[in-house]
Amino acid sequence: MTSAERQRRHRDLVTQTPMTKTEREDLTRLIRNREKVMKTAASQRSAELLAEFEQQLASVYHYDQDEIWKVAFEAAEDAVEAARAAGVARSRELGIPDRFAPDIGVRCVQSAPRRVARRRQEPHRRNREGRLHAD
Repeated sequence: MTSAERQRRHRDLVTQTPMTKTEREDLTRLIRNREKVMKTAASQRSAELLAEFEQQLASVYHYDQDEIWKVAFEAAEDAVEAARAAGVARSRELGIPDRFAPDIGVRCVQSAPRRVARRRQEPHRRNREGRLHAD
């Protein structure tokens, strides 16, 4: 932009008619209404995120809900059965009675059992609320 263009632009800005009081009030009202709408939208979105988080936290997933986990669990059970048979055979060779022989097993452990869920969830809730209010 050349010097002449800058001067012309400045002159155009200075010579424009100033806003009337009514125009300023209308603009102020518009800005306040937009602020209310945005605050409402933000609180609504925050509530949606909180509900989604609570739903995810309360969800319980089982190994047999997914085909991959189901196959993996069944493969682990097969391997445990083979190891158990070998262990029983070895215990009998050593003369260990069956009731005292070591045993091996497989189980699927959930990451948040109901009995400890509340204790584990509380730090997540505090963290979640802090992050949502920071945004």
